[in-house]
Amino acid sequence: GIGLAEKIRAYALQEQGLSPQTQLMLRFGAVFVVASLATLGCMSWVLRRQLKENRARLENALAELEEKAKRLNLAFDAASDGLWDWDLQSDIFFFSPRAYTMLGYEPGEFDGSLAVWSGMIHPEDLETVRSAIDESLQFFKPYEADFRMRSKTGEWLWIYSRGRVVNRDANGKPLRVAGTLVDITERKKTERDLAQSE
Repeated sequence: GIGLAEKIRAYALQEQGLSPQTQLMLRFGAVFVVASLATLGCMSWVLRRQLKENRARLENALAELEEKAKRLNLAFDAASDGLWDWDLQSDIFFFSPRAYTMLGYEPGEFDGSLAVWSGMIHPEDLETVRSAIDESLQFFKPYEADFRMRSKTGEWLWIYSRGRVVNRDANGKPLRVAGTLVDITERKKTERDLAQSE
């Protein structure tokens, strides 16, 4: 049965005026196409499987990252510390919820622009803060400063802030600075009272 089918196919090709060489090339071409399709099918299956595995790994990594972020936020909330992250290229600050509530604001109530942040610092302390930051950026030193900030009610609160450069470009230029904020108003008041009593 198979031999007869081959003879009929060969005859049909000959009837169409195709030479034996052309017929051979067509057969090889058909085999190549079938093999290519099979290979592409296998590659597609492998790629889909890899994509599924990569997606699962990414979802696990994101879940772990979210869990670590929650733990970090809980730790800072327990310590009453606020977090800040300054993008030097855009001059935009990110503040954690505690950084807002420390000053009497709702999280996100004021924007994170450098102008807004600087405007909340007591004018007498602004140069001290700028000098400490400049020194940190220029000499690769940790940043540390005490300064007063205006709360939402207008009260001046003493804040202790520290941080460091967390990202630089290939030439060593600082790109991001991050750190913490702590309300030390009560400590400053105690120190002042003690100094007055002495």
